Amino acid sequence: MKSFFCLFSFLFSLLAYADSVIEIGGPVGKVKRELLGINQLHYRDGYGFVDTKTHKVLPAMFSLTSQAGFAAQRYPGGCGAHEFSWKYGAGMGKSRPALGLVEFLDFCQKTGCSVIYTLSAKRGTPEEAAELVEFLNLPAKPEYPWAMKRAQMGYPEPFNVKYFEYGNESFDGHAGRISPQKYAMDYLAFRKAMKAVDATVELGVVTADPSPLMQERWNKPIFEIIRGNFDFLIFHHYARVINFTPETYLYNFMRQQEEYYDNINNIVNIVKKYGVENPRMVNTEFNSDIRNIANISGALVNSEYLRMFFYTPGMFMANCWQFINEAFGTVGGRKEPYVLRPSYLLFKLYNKYLLDELFDAKIKCPSIKRNFAESVPENYNIRLSEQWAVNKENFFSVRQLPGNELEVSFPGGPVKNFFHAAKSFQCNPAYGYRLICEMRCEDMPDSTGAQIEIGDARGYEKTVSCTASLPVLKNQWTQVTAEYIPLFDTSAITIKARCMRTGSAGKIFFRNLKVVPFVVEKQTKVQQITAVISKSSDQKKIAMIVNNISMKPEKITLKIPDIVTASAETLSAPDPKAGNEKDRNFVNIKTLPVSFEKKEISLLLPPCSVNGIVLYLK
Repeated sequence: MKSFFCLFSFLFSLLAYADSVIEIGGPVGKVKRELLGINQLHYRDGYGFVDTKTHKVLPAMFSLTSQAGFAAQRYPGGCGAHEFSWKYGAGMGKSRPALGLVEFLDFCQKTGCSVIYTLSAKRGTPEEAAELVEFLNLPAKPEYPWAMKRAQMGYPEPFNVKYFEYGNESFDGHAGRISPQKYAMDYLAFRKAMKAVDATVELGVVTADPSPLMQERWNKPIFEIIRGNFDFLIFHHYARVINFTPETYLYNFMRQQEEYYDNINNIVNIVKKYGVENPRMVNTEFNSDIRNIANISGALVNSEYLRMFFYTPGMFMANCWQFINEAFGTVGGRKEPYVLRPSYLLFKLYNKYLLDELFDAKIKCPSIKRNFAESVPENYNIRLSEQWAVNKENFFSVRQLPGNELEVSFPGGPVKNFFHAAKSFQCNPAYGYRLICEMRCEDMPDSTGAQIEIGDARGYEKTVSCTASLPVLKNQWTQVTAEYIPLFDTSAITIKARCMRTGSAGKIFFRNLKVVPFVVEKQTKVQQITAVISKSSDQKKIAMIVNNISMKPEKITLKIPDIVTASAETLSAPDPKAGNEKDRNFVNIKTLPVSFEKKEISLLLPPCSVNGIVLYLK
């Protein structure tokens, strides 16, 4: 019998699309189904996941989980973990959450899902975390009183939870003001206490976004203390869809891929300095933005995330945010028939068309490339207005001093976000822009200090495109810089004087502001067709999940002489903003016609589609 790989290489080296070719590479490794994960929430009324009277998981949730192929579950939520106590979660107090800890774990056992538990980095102690590990993982014996309590609740056998993460977005203000130094020291203390109870448990460390600001403010200080003493890295990724014309739609995915790989590569380079060559990784939150989570574009974003997860070395689990009814839920509705949003149907497609062993996919197809200028003209001069445009509010006052110096005074009181003084200029998106400014801060130790921000003039809410300098808290003039690469369609840039959290009374100052264009070194390209390819362990089937992330159809022709038959399905919609909120069956998984003639298989991939294809071999 011929080896499968030889047959695979000979017969499937080329998949000829009309203008596209996919070269099937060698095996990558086993398919990690825990990348098909989801988040569950403990708070409020459980969002329709549980019976609020009994706190039991509703029967329909079991079938929805099974059909989607969810293989990993995260609990007790993202921000909901900040104040969460596991003893409260287990019902040991006067009240209990809608979805309790043991009910959640029982659900995971019955559905065969792996678990990742989020510890609070805001409250709790290492001793409390050690008690949790005993409650979850040790045998019910008198010497283990917390394990005995678990048995008394009706669960004599250990739950064997292996994966924990320390904190949720702990770098952000909503998680409390945690310094990276405190986070790192606490992480090491929690990890030591937990492993003393069960040496097999693993604790993940939270990383921040790839911006230079967060690299310096969070990621680098964390690993200067933790160094290589961590089990895995935690990432979160959300991608906004802002362009909906055929000419610009692919740029949404270009930006998504840029941010994803920048994030991964930046952290990998940091930990490499401490002897960790191939870090293990988990993405505990991913999705599109709030405006697109319920449409086909949101599903395409999530399909691209899943594809990148599968081909990212070290990524072993991922959890989409979130399961049901909450704003980002993949499922809507309080009773059957539920609204199965395109992202939920996406998981169904992956569940069906993922087999056992992952293969590389090398693709030649229509693509777009971001072309940056090779040089900056000598006469390229950016003129900024002398005066700052100020949107006045009552929590600050502004004086524009001689020499283009700006003074912003805060009287104290409630913490505010200051971003109300700005300058703008027209730009050429073929260049990057380096902002240079001198700043100082007077008598504001409880604030985030003075910062300067540069970004798309259309605003952060519309573009999520800006960068900021490192903050200055000392009372002496300090020069800072911030580099900004515009979006492909940016026509104007805004500079803002910033103090993200004002805190106590005091002043911030800005002077000698200038902008210098520079040549962007990296060149970015995104392909219209992407794919995840796997084979079955019995070597009789090959399955493909093929994304057409453009608003144009694309024909595929497969010339495979030894194929017996093939079938395909598609998740697609005629409009990139289409969803199932009004018509629950408007976007669905449908049969994709396959033409099988003279040993050729042809398929026409619809625009904005995720397609499952299975090939049956002799």
